[in-house]
Amino acid sequence: MARRAFDQALGRHLLAIMAEARRRMADVVDPADLWELEGYLTESRKSVDRIYQFRYSSLLQVFAILMRDDWLKEADLVGLQPEKIADIKRSSAALRRMLRD
Repeated sequence: MARRAFDQALGRHLLAIMAEARRRMADVVDPADLWELEGYLTESRKSVDRIYQFRYSSLLQVFAILMRDDWLKEADLVGLQPEKIADIKRSSAALRRMLRD
């Protein structure tokens, strides 16, 4: 169940990156635009590599971050233990509050 939720969030995130890359590519008119696109893709890859770590020891924290950023939906967590879902939701809400303040 955890792997499925992880993969769903990753898929959503990658689709969003691809859509943005396509949009930016359509706007490329000179070499500088191309390098801006390359920079966007590089930063996106680094962000994905930094966030998407499937290690059981940190998975609840990863899920909280993904839920905060709207890549992971509560429905994706169906099948996990209710206590773990509650922990993820609580941590996600705390992360949202920290970003707001």
